[in-house]
Amino acid sequence: DMEDTLVLMPPKTKTYTVSINAPAIADELLTVTVGANPSKVAEFNKAHGTSYEIVPSDAYSISTPTFLLPRYNTTGTTAQITFNSSAMPEDGAAHILPLSILKIEGTDKVDMAPSDSTVYVFFRRKLLPSSGFELGTGTQADPYIIRNTNEMMCVSRAMKAGQKIWFKMDADVDITGEDWIPANCMAPYDMAVDFNGNGHKIKGFTCNADSMPSMFGVLVGSIYDVTFENAVIDVNASQAGLLGASVGTETAGAEVKNVTVNGLTVNCSGTTTGLGGMAGSAVGATFTNVKVNDVNIIDANNDAKMPSGLGGFVGQCLSVPSTFTSCSTSGSVIGNQSSAGFCGLSGLYPVCR
Repeated sequence: DMEDTLVLMPPKTKTYTVSINAPAIADELLTVTVGANPSKVAEFNKAHGTSYEIVPSDAYSISTPTFLLPRYNTTGTTAQITFNSSAMPEDGAAHILPLSILKIEGTDKVDMAPSDSTVYVFFRRKLLPSSGFELGTGTQADPYIIRNTNEMMCVSRAMKAGQKIWFKMDADVDITGEDWIPANCMAPYDMAVDFNGNGHKIKGFTCNADSMPSMFGVLVGSIYDVTFENAVIDVNASQAGLLGASVGTETAGAEVKNVTVNGLTVNCSGTTTGLGGMAGSAVGATFTNVKVNDVNIIDANNDAKMPSGLGGFVGQCLSVPSTFTSCSTSGSVIGNQSSAGFCGLSGLYPVCR
């Protein structure tokens, strides 16, 4: 049931069943040994005018090379062959794997026929498009699909100045050990995003960027239907928050809806005004059904110097009013001037419901 050519995106693997079938019954138990036959590569290339190289030995594995063909049966036992795309050459060229019957043994001497049985498997590593996403084009009708760590880490790279890019998660993704690079960190902050979590989780988010450590730098657009678990942000001389150093701008708003954070640690060693669990600043932003559970904003270097405008949910609400509906936060906040559990500093009256 294999494709003509097996094509896998790393780090995917795929497993097939290998079976032995005889054209006629035998009156004794036969043992059949199957394995790679490198000599068949040159033979195939000569016959077809090709230049295939053999599939690397660590790019496939056979559960057992030995098959049993019981007496008076034409169907024998089976084995599993698994192909590993990560072990294939990165050039994406197809390679060939000749699988041959290498030996047949029975109670009597068994001779191999001159025309032995060989199956040729073609296998290549699928190359990522320049976007880093296997599926989608980043438009509203065809969003980039996020299914693994590699694709999640390409989100910032895919965002573009003066454009809005759409993303949609199709699986829970664990990015523990990866260092996130926020995208929209430079004026005029015109990289817009529509990030649809689709009910999935982002686990182990970590960012220690020098400028605006957060998911989006300045969030313009929307993020919704996603859960973060065990996120960590390291903050030095910058505003910061999990979603953005600023959520919204004076000229472009932002919407955050149905977002839950379970465990957020903010290690602060700077004093720049505007530090919050979700956002350093909220500017014309709309938050609906957003919950930050167990946020801990910590004085990382224990010098009792913390930013003003510090809050467990948002550091400061300034310039353009923001709206908060069914939002909550819990945890521990260490701060000095203008610090609070929800919003540290407000020069306006945020609308809270």
